[in-house]
Amino acid sequence: MKKKKAKEAKPKEMKQKFSWGLMWRQRYLLAMSVPFVIWLIIFKYVPLWGWTMAFQEVKPGTFALPVWEREFVGLENFMKAFTDRLFPQTMVNTIMLSILGIAKMLLNDGGAVPCSRTVECIYGYLS
Repeated sequence: MKKKKAKEAKPKEMKQKFSWGLMWRQRYLLAMSVPFVIWLIIFKYVPLWGWTMAFQEVKPGTFALPVWEREFVGLENFMKAFTDRLFPQTMVNTIMLSILGIAKMLLNDGGAVPCSRTVECIYGYLS
């Protein structure tokens, strides 16, 4: 005869509910996370305010105005940038500097590759 296997009792998952006592017990863990939260706010969220300037009329005289008091112009600034006569050359320059920067990183081994110093000189001259 075959023996029947007894059902194994699974331990219940204990979920801790939020309480101020739990927060107090974990105060050192929370204190260690404060510098990261401050870093996150300063370097990740504060710069997002600058994105609003792309959609506003910003002139040298309006830099002192708060962000919410500047005139909203929508995509007009982008239309000006893309239709400017210097835009194609600016885009080519940006792409070339990016390619040279990547090449410089890949070849930066102290001059062991013959063209590495040439790339570094060109990159340094253009940037």
